[in-house]
Amino acid sequence: PPPRGPGAARGGGSRFARAGFLTLIFLVAGIPGSFADHLSYPYDYNFCAAFGHKAICEGDGAQLSSDKCDTAYGCSWDGTTCSMNTDNSTTFEGALYGWFPKVDNDSTCHGKDTSDGSCSAADGCFVVNEIAMDTCVPFPKTGVSLLSAHGATNVIQAYYHSLRQSEYCATVNDMTDCPNQAGCHVLNGSCQYAPEFGVWDVVKACDEAASAAGVPPFTDTQKNSIAVATSQSIANWAALEAFVTDNGLDSPTSYSSGSSGPSSSSSSPSGSSSSSSYPGLVGCALACEGSDVDQTRCASKPYYCHWSTERNRCESAVGAEPCPESVPTARWLPVSYKSDENRLAEAFFESENAIVRVDWKGVPLAYLRVTRDVATFAADIYHRLFIEWLDVGTTTHAALNVDFELYSTYEDALARSKKARWTHCANETYAPFPGGCAPDANSASEYASLRLSAYSPTDHAVFVESPAPVAFGDAFAPPLDSNQAQFTGSNAISAAGDLSLVGADAFTIRTRADLVGSVNANLLDIPGLLSITTSTVATTDNNNFILRFTGLCDLSSPIVAEGTTLQAPAFSGSTEIVVTYDGSYVNLYVDGEQWYSYELNYGEPCANPGVPSLADARWSMGDASNSFDDTGMYFTKGFLSFLTTWSGVALSPQNVKRMSRADYRYVPRPTHHFNFDEGAGSVVRDHFRGVGGADTLRAYFGPTPAYRKAPAAPSLSTFLKATAGDASVAVAKSKSYEHIYEGSFTMQAWFRADGDLTAGSHHQVFGNYFSDTSGSSAGGFFNLAAQPGTNSGFYGLTLEYTSDGSVFQSVLDGDALEIDRWYHLAVQRDVEAGEARVFVDGVLKLSSTDVGYPARELDGARVDSDAWVVGGLFLGGNAKDGVATKASFSDFQVYSAAVPPTFPTGPGVCSPPSAEFLVLWLPLDRAGDQVDASGRGAAATAPADFVETAASAPAIDAYTRPPSTPSDAPCGRWGVYDGCAAIEPEACSACLASAGFDTGECGMKAVGGAVTFEGGFTVHTFTRNGTFEVLRDDLASLEVLVVGGGGGGGAVVGE
Repeated sequence: PPPRGPGAARGGGSRFARAGFLTLIFLVAGIPGSFADHLSYPYDYNFCAAFGHKAICEGDGAQLSSDKCDTAYGCSWDGTTCSMNTDNSTTFEGALYGWFPKVDNDSTCHGKDTSDGSCSAADGCFVVNEIAMDTCVPFPKTGVSLLSAHGATNVIQAYYHSLRQSEYCATVNDMTDCPNQAGCHVLNGSCQYAPEFGVWDVVKACDEAASAAGVPPFTDTQKNSIAVATSQSIANWAALEAFVTDNGLDSPTSYSSGSSGPSSSSSSPSGSSSSSSYPGLVGCALACEGSDVDQTRCASKPYYCHWSTERNRCESAVGAEPCPESVPTARWLPVSYKSDENRLAEAFFESENAIVRVDWKGVPLAYLRVTRDVATFAADIYHRLFIEWLDVGTTTHAALNVDFELYSTYEDALARSKKARWTHCANETYAPFPGGCAPDANSASEYASLRLSAYSPTDHAVFVESPAPVAFGDAFAPPLDSNQAQFTGSNAISAAGDLSLVGADAFTIRTRADLVGSVNANLLDIPGLLSITTSTVATTDNNNFILRFTGLCDLSSPIVAEGTTLQAPAFSGSTEIVVTYDGSYVNLYVDGEQWYSYELNYGEPCANPGVPSLADARWSMGDASNSFDDTGMYFTKGFLSFLTTWSGVALSPQNVKRMSRADYRYVPRPTHHFNFDEGAGSVVRDHFRGVGGADTLRAYFGPTPAYRKAPAAPSLSTFLKATAGDASVAVAKSKSYEHIYEGSFTMQAWFRADGDLTAGSHHQVFGNYFSDTSGSSAGGFFNLAAQPGTNSGFYGLTLEYTSDGSVFQSVLDGDALEIDRWYHLAVQRDVEAGEARVFVDGVLKLSSTDVGYPARELDGARVDSDAWVVGGLFLGGNAKDGVATKASFSDFQVYSAAVPPTFPTGPGVCSPPSAEFLVLWLPLDRAGDQVDASGRGAAATAPADFVETAASAPAIDAYTRPPSTPSDAPCGRWGVYDGCAAIEPEACSACLASAGFDTGECGMKAVGGAVTFEGGFTVHTFTRNGTFEVLRDDLASLEVLVVGGGGGGGAVVGE
């Protein structure tokens, strides 16, 4: 070990590190004439090791009986007393030599007569008996102040304080003041010192010093032995912490680095630093406590302030420690024993406060809060929860109230309330959560019977918090992707500039491609930085993606990721590609899944992470040549949906996955977004100003621009009618929604039963139910069907699905709906609420909680199973009971969340759906091959007996009028109407008029935001950045403008 020497300035933190050069000089030369000349301290590591033996062998509890005298640590029992062996005793004396009790000699109390009243509290002094004689010493805080002023570490200060405070408590005569002194409490009518506090305070200081120095702290076994030796009633370290907390003693003597310590001139006694008094003046105590804070004011303070009924005052839940920066989660995301381990780890790592909630039969059982090294804990969170929660022999980060904390309420977990923390965690091998943990030792057996399982469903529900929400106006809100740029092999998109990437220490690039017929495609080329290309798989139309990059982290030659390096199958159809760079790694994602990761600088942050300047600052998409590959030509054929870039942001794996499923809630606003929705012309434009008001850009599309166009709004004039009803509109397998049944979703369509239904049968409306070649249903399913009513002319609905090995049905009364009338039907699975629902015209009509474990897949229900005759989703047909479904359909939409059904979007109303969560949209306005107007490239076909039929009016019939009184629809009257998008205002006006709107206040005046009509006003509500556009030239002013909830302002175009 390094030699002992005087302490250096405390700004250097813990003294576990080796002595520096100046320390050695002071050790040899000293500072003549100064107090520091005769003070020297041991290193924290040496002192803590010596203190451990002292506490275990000579604690008050160790003196009670031989069984508490731990011989494993060199203690010996002589029949009446437990003591250290000679070696350990000598070591501890050496740890005190050089500073104790020498520190007291520099106080004004030193040398005062203890018999004539000179040693008085008025002078900040009191009498102790040392070495069989009375000695005048300063108040504990004064000695601590002297130590702090002369370089003692927190460990030394904490030990001195505990020693002197044990002597000082007995001198306090005011019992109301006794609890204000650290470690003191009223017992048997007198102020007495709690040895448990002193031990806790020193061990805590040792652990903090060890953590700061990166060396091992006390082990749990050592802590348990130390705790047992403190008193007769303490069984382990958790019990000692509980004693300290329950008795209000948990105000540690923590001293700021380099501070002068408590003032020695104060005339009022204090047992510790000023933070231990009430009201506290340090940390969270400062925010909560005060003599003028009554119960009402306390209740109005943040969640970490609570009213103590025992002490009749407002207190900080965490004492003098910094206030917890917790924000209650907006959503709880369910997980299960069937959850993907990597996805669970990613979700937990991104969660708001690193809190996991575990329910038992619908009642909260425990809240786990990880407090140290969340990334490491997250890596095996699945294993910890569902297989083996706590085995200290094999599990790291396993210390209760050090690495993690457990609570019984969410409020206590947010506040990190010391008094509410669980105190018991026994080591249990192969025991899922909560393993051997419980609120206290007395409830351990009860909680042992409430464990999770990795192999079968239980009565638990497990949730992680959602990520921190993106601030209002800062979230990505892409427009609907109706059009795509079409590449013919002889055209390209190009522009000068660097897409704002140069200088950025992180970035994200995203595009979506459908490359049918390409022979090596050039998706994106930024010379001197990166390119994304494809190589065509022999004899197929499939593609492998190739990423090349250079210059990042001082790379001097290009890195190529292709072929087997990707370890990914070839891709075909519409595919989303994302590249991220974070200063340490370059990652390639395909359809939300990470396929390639390149480690820069051994995974450590680069010394120069910024993107270097580009000699040739330009970018292109679809070019015949590539700046990274001069060996061949590129022939790009197919479609590109968009190009989005984030400068300074490397999106997380979870956010990349969310985007692939149209979930943008936690995705920040990009720097640039080309949506390629112009539809004509040679200029493509940046969709909106990016973060920080980044300039919008333009690019050239030529020499012959081309576009694939899709409807921008539901059809007002046509729908599909099944004349025979034996076949289905089949939606082929698609990566856009292949995992839809793993979580929440919403499916909806307009439906009209054209004639009475077959008695005793179920007629498929939509879902994934389909027969295999033997006539049996394949796999699991989630299906909405129509069933005949009791009376002719009426019918009902059945929601049927498999979950937890069983088939469940929810039935709407058989006479609830009328034949030959249009209805907007929506089904929803909400895994967060654990419900399945059916809506009719936006009103909830059916709900079921028989969905099994909240996040469990629907028993293999998929949309890509090769076991089916045709994989995918289906509308109509005779799959369920072999009976035809003669019906009409319009506007089928699928969302990757439990969104409010967007009634009345569809026939009769001209508003397009929102792009958020939308993964499939079939307007169903044509026969034969259908178009996916969501822009995600799903393929669907209507068989020959589906006939394109003209609507008799812009509104299908009079039943699509808004209700005269507010309904139970999720968003009130008309749900989420988004304004008019029709080219001709008259058509839009006719559409709205047919739906019952006052055309004098319709969307033809202005568009933007969510449009509602209240009290004669047209109300445009914006919940994120958007554009308010007046459509009529004769309108020059607004009657009323109300801005609330943080309007961010914006640019005004025109007069």
